[in-house]
Amino acid sequence: MARPRRGPPGLAKPRLGARHGLGGEPAAHLLLDGYLLPEYFTLYTTAARGEVMRRLKLVPDANGKVEVLRPMDTTLGPGRPQPQAVHPLLAYADLLLTADPRNREVAHLLHEHYLSHLA
Repeated sequence: MARPRRGPPGLAKPRLGARHGLGGEPAAHLLLDGYLLPEYFTLYTTAARGEVMRRLKLVPDANGKVEVLRPMDTTLGPGRPQPQAVHPLLAYADLLLTADPRNREVAHLLHEHYLSHLA
């Protein structure tokens, strides 16, 4: 986990020179037209962690609100409904893994809008 040195993290359009996508709460925000204002930020990227931390001006913090993760092979590929966000299935899983009831509600909305055809 990390936190910005000052101000909110610049994750809306990170300039990483690598494939990347927002997961969890920020992905839900993008995919559901602003329905959820993110409190925690998950960034999936193929860029090196140190490079991400430097470019986004993040410092390590065990209680931080920014998580930088390596993506699975297909999560950042073409066909995403929102190019800045990971695939809705990964965002859905991210939200379900939290203990926050509002995230579970939003995961249900993501399922209704993007994933119900998979069942």
